[in-house]
Amino acid sequence: MDHCLEKRIDFALDLLRELKDLSEDLTQEFDRIEKYSLNLYDEVFEQEKRCIQDEIENFQRNTKKINRLNQEIIKAINSWYDFSKDSRQIKKLSFPIKFWSIRRKLKKKIKNINEEIGRTEMENRFIKEKIAAWEHELEQKALFQIKQGE
Repeated sequence: MDHCLEKRIDFALDLLRELKDLSEDLTQEFDRIEKYSLNLYDEVFEQEKRCIQDEIENFQRNTKKINRLNQEIIKAINSWYDFSKDSRQIKKLSFPIKFWSIRRKLKKKIKNINEEIGRTEMENRFIKEKIAAWEHELEQKALFQIKQGE
C-alpha cells in the first residue's frame, strides 16, 4: 500500500513540476507577445506621427487664436467703456451720435469675433474627433499586424 501511495505522490510531484515549467514557458511567451505588440504599435504610430503632430499643432494654434480673439473683444469693450465714461467726450455735442455709432460698431465686431470663435471651436472639436479616430485606427492596424505575424 505504501508503494501505491509513493507512486501517486511521485506522479503528483511530476505533474506539478510539469505545470510549473508550462507556467514559466507561458509567462515568457506572454512577455514576448507583449513586447512584439508594443513594438508594432510604436511602429504604426511612427508611420502616422507626422499627421497626428500636424493636427495637434493646428489644435494648439486654434486655441491660441480663440484666446487672442477673446482678448480682442475685451479690449474693444474696454475702449468703448473708456469712451463712454470720458468726461471730455460726454461734454461734446456730438457725444450721443458717437456713442451710438461706436456701440453699433462694437456690437458688429463682437458678433463677428464670436462667429469666428465658434468656427474655430468647431474645427477644434473635429480635430479631437479625428485624433480619437486615429488612435482607434492605430490600435486596429497594430492588432491586424500582430494577427498577420502569428
